Amino acid sequence: MPDADDIETLLSSATLILIGTVLSSVSGLIERVIIGRVLGPSKYGVVSISLAIVTLAATASMFGLTQGVPRYMSRFDATAKRRGVWTSGMVIAGVLSITVTTGLFFFAEELSIRLLGSREYTTVLQIFLFTIPLLTALKMTVGGIRGEENTIYRTYSHDLFYPLSRIGLLGVLLLSGVGLVAPSIAYFGGALIATVAALYLLNRLFSIRGALDWQFRELVFFSAPLIVSMVMSILLTRTDTIMIGYFRTSTEAGLYSAAYPIAAGLQLVLTSFGFLYLPLASRLDAEDSRDETEAVYELTTKWIYIMTFPAFAIFLLFPGQILAFFWGSDYTQAGLSLSILSLGFFSSAAAGRNRETISAFGYTRYVMYSNILAFVVNLCLNIYLIPAYGYTGAAISSALSFLMLNLFVYFVLDRKFEITPFSKYSARIFLGLPMMILPPVAFVSQTIQLSGLLVILLLPFLGIISLVTVMAIGGLQPEDEIALSLIEERLPVKIPYIRNWIS
Repeated sequence: MPDADDIETLLSSATLILIGTVLSSVSGLIERVIIGRVLGPSKYGVVSISLAIVTLAATASMFGLTQGVPRYMSRFDATAKRRGVWTSGMVIAGVLSITVTTGLFFFAEELSIRLLGSREYTTVLQIFLFTIPLLTALKMTVGGIRGEENTIYRTYSHDLFYPLSRIGLLGVLLLSGVGLVAPSIAYFGGALIATVAALYLLNRLFSIRGALDWQFRELVFFSAPLIVSMVMSILLTRTDTIMIGYFRTSTEAGLYSAAYPIAAGLQLVLTSFGFLYLPLASRLDAEDSRDETEAVYELTTKWIYIMTFPAFAIFLLFPGQILAFFWGSDYTQAGLSLSILSLGFFSSAAAGRNRETISAFGYTRYVMYSNILAFVVNLCLNIYLIPAYGYTGAAISSALSFLMLNLFVYFVLDRKFEITPFSKYSARIFLGLPMMILPPVAFVSQTIQLSGLLVILLLPFLGIISLVTVMAIGGLQPEDEIALSLIEERLPVKIPYIRNWIS
């Protein structure tokens, strides 16, 4: 049975991160909707492809250190060692990001012609490229905050300052008539503001200046497999957009980029549990408490599945209404892609923090293998499907790749560590929720014409129905009382009846 203090800490962090992530994702979605509606599908596709290039370059520059830094910081008590871990990571990532940015800048015109369809977009791409060092510094500083197991500062810097400053700058620039370069300037300015804020907040946890114990060797050996893993992971999520731009048109890339971020929203709950999960699992492994790690993994996966399922059902069965609500009628033709992508992203939510569990045990090469496998599958399917089926083919490629990735990691955890995300409680939920909820919701989607707003309002109703279903099929377990007590303490309220359903 997991330690109650660890579960309470993880749940408190997950709640705060979920709030921050929802705010960040909603503001990011609003930002993309503004760009998509103001500039249209074609120019929105140009912005999406440029962002894909920037994200890939920044991820490569971070060299897997965003996981290496918090893992090692959580294992040291001495401030000099923790400071040394973070500073070593910043130096490595800083040098790499400047090198990568310089190389891409000189090839910006060629990239613009090949991927964006015209050299007239070169300036837009070049401004975006200047964001890479700042984005790298922001992620590395947030990694230091994560290593200190501080959730609130991560929320401030990454989930509030970064997206809100971007959307504020974007609004001012578009209203001023800046045009297509507005998103690139907004991303650069937002990254600068958020990085300064993150450095200030990290300095409040420990002085970033002072004696330090360099940790280059340890970080490089741990993070080297992760750089391949993280680049493959980003390629898995961004290659589709780039290849649609190469094989088809930027308009199709814009349509696909409308469906993709909505489907990716199914990972919000998964992400919220991830911030403290890695350092917690790493600490438990260092204490030789692998059974407790498994119990925490099982419990968190169960609740990630429960909390994600209502949105999955809506994205799967009402895709056209969702796209029309956010993006307008020009984007509803991507409805099938949204349904397909939802299946892929939900497989990740159902698998829980599987790759972080392996990373916490120190076997990062298996994470690398899983991401390489998924990327190769995605690339091969994209080459075959995108020329023939466009963005729908890209959606099929992504969904199958995510499914393959999670099956591979499940196999490794089961065979090598004898760990699975399933318990007798979660097994009932994994089967019971789809069987009891999807058929009636599918019937409603086929017989009643609902507007996008009504579909959105259906989400909390489905959430209540899902929770009642979980209680009815015996999905609650003794550890769930920890979460219930935490909710009652924080609100403060007394929640009736639910304890009667806990096994």
